[in-house]
Amino acid sequence: MPAETVMITSDRSIYLSGDIVYFSAMILESDNFLVSELSKVIRIELLNSSGTALLNDKFIVREGAANGSFKLQDDIPTGWYQLRGYTTWMRNMGPEHFSQMNLRIINPADASHLNSFVLNDTLDVTVIARNGAALTGAPNRCAVRAVTRKGRPVAVDGFLLNNRNDTVTDFSTGK
Repeated sequence: MPAETVMITSDRSIYLSGDIVYFSAMILESDNFLVSELSKVIRIELLNSSGTALLNDKFIVREGAANGSFKLQDDIPTGWYQLRGYTTWMRNMGPEHFSQMNLRIINPADASHLNSFVLNDTLDVTVIARNGAALTGAPNRCAVRAVTRKGRPVAVDGFLLNNRNDTVTDFSTGK
C-alpha cells in the first residue's frame, strides 16, 4: 500500500509570543519522495513540551502542498514547542510517523526560561538557538552573547556539549 510523509517548514525557528508563524508543508510518497496525490487535507498541530496540542487545524492540499499561518497566543510561555504535520492516512500508522520540527518560543514577560548562565557572579552568557531542528548534514547556527552585569561585552571562548557530554562545537565571541 502506498505510504506518504510530510515535509514541514516554517519561516523561522524562533518566535516571540504574539508572532505569526508561517509554514508550508509538502506531502510526499515515502518510497520515492515524489509529490503524493493521495491526501487532500493536512493536519497541523502546535504541541507544548508535555505533548498538549495548542493548535489543531486542517489545511487544503493543492498539488501536494499546503501553506498557512497562525498567530501565537500573547501569553504562551517561553519554551520549546513542536510544529507537527500529518495526513489522515498517516494517522493509521501512529504519531511516530508524523513529521515535526522544533520551535523555540520566547515570551518577553517570561524570559527567565532562556538558556542563560551566570559565571563568577559577574558574567552573563546566553546561547540563543537560530535553528531548533537539527538536520543531519546541515549546518545549524546559534548566537552566543557574553556581557558583564553592567552590560559590557566580554570576549569568551567556550564549547557546546550534546546530552552525552560530547563536544559539538567550540566558539569565540571575539573582542
